Amino acid sequence: MKRPGRVVKRLTVRTRTLDPDDEDIIHGYMPLDLQFFAHDPTWYADTESTTELPLGWLTGGGFAAPVVAPIYVQDGTVAADRPGWVTNAGDADAWPILRVFGPCATVTITHVASGRSLALPTLNLPVGRWIEIDTRPGYRTVTWDNGGNASTYLSPSSRIDLFAIPPGTSEMRWTAFDSTNSARLRVTWRDAYIAL
Repeated sequence: MKRPGRVVKRLTVRTRTLDPDDEDIIHGYMPLDLQFFAHDPTWYADTESTTELPLGWLTGGGFAAPVVAPIYVQDGTVAADRPGWVTNAGDADAWPILRVFGPCATVTITHVASGRSLALPTLNLPVGRWIEIDTRPGYRTVTWDNGGNASTYLSPSSRIDLFAIPPGTSEMRWTAFDSTNSARLRVTWRDAYIAL
């Protein structure tokens, strides 16, 4: 939906009723009674936001090369300084889709501000494969790249239903074992709004 002077927002719905009225067909047009069910009352941005994080990024700051005396430590707190920052420009929690690309094993994804994490301790993801964790209400799945169920890899303490991106800018981190340093985490989300 788009209201004058505002950005386009979308609502995720499913069709509950589709009732055509055969008796009132006029010039080939048939009246329809449509009813939709919104399992999530949150409005979302029409466009997706995405960021991709490599493994092994030092998120606590570090030294700027070349290192010469005196040594100044960079704090690395600005989003442009390092990957991993996500910005939800809305005023409600956004629900990300997290896609991990192999090769890697023993994956943990953490939302730094809340401390919430999703752990896949027994996952061993080969080269060319990926696994997706969908935290959106009404979906909340863990699937392989071929559509197969991968929820058994998620640890019992991992709560998909609480893993949200709050309004504003926050940081995502992830850890895994990868000797090639080629594994990636892709975070995709839509800004979320309480109202239209």
